[in-house]
Amino acid sequence: MLRYFLGLALCCIICMPTTAHSEKWFSIGVEGIDYMPYFNGKGSEYSGFARELLDAFAKRHDYQFQYTALPVRRLYQEFIETRQLDFKFPDNPHWRVDIKKRTNLRYSSPVCDFVDGILVNKKDLGKGITHLKTLGIIFGFDPSRHLEGLDENQVKLAPNTNIQSMARMTLSERINGFYANIAVANAQLKEINAQDDILFDKSLPYRKGSYHLSTIKHPEVLKQFNDFLQQEKQLVDSLKEQYGITDVSD
Repeated sequence: MLRYFLGLALCCIICMPTTAHSEKWFSIGVEGIDYMPYFNGKGSEYSGFARELLDAFAKRHDYQFQYTALPVRRLYQEFIETRQLDFKFPDNPHWRVDIKKRTNLRYSSPVCDFVDGILVNKKDLGKGITHLKTLGIIFGFDPSRHLEGLDENQVKLAPNTNIQSMARMTLSERINGFYANIAVANAQLKEINAQDDILFDKSLPYRKGSYHLSTIKHPEVLKQFNDFLQQEKQLVDSLKEQYGITDVSD
């Protein structure tokens, strides 16, 4: 009998930390692409504005976050369909509504704003949507879902995983332009010294919105994150300034 109780006590000692750890450990699905200044999911370590912000939140609540970088389509599959991931960042209520309809998906308050639009060769600026015959897009994205006036039956979509590659294809006229986050595109264009040759065409359809943290499983943690964004606004603004994240004016 004594041996039984000793064994039971030992089991409790071993199991208690494991349970506590599991309640503090979460997986966050992120996009496996270079989307700086917001994030970079291509390297061995997830980095950028999003990583620093989420790590600061985790530290405040003694959470452990594991960042899982995946291709966009697989990310939706593991987050929405198989539900292997606890959170997704970034997310937006208007993205992939078709597969989110039957989920109890919750979104955080806006983390930061974005503008997604079409960048073209400087000489093609203002020529209108009829000039677009082939449009580069990040693999897994579908701009026709969001951009009014963009008919995928008339515009051929050319998926790619690299913005700099799409920029070079635009300069060589292999494509007529590409659809991307404007802040990300501008940062990438500077790296190849093409920021004056490829420009955001505001005469073409574009979309403004916000990035959010989303979850199906943990609305209580999402509430804590919302409180964190409000209470630590100075930190959030400081990180935005550090990474050069600003709104694109109309």
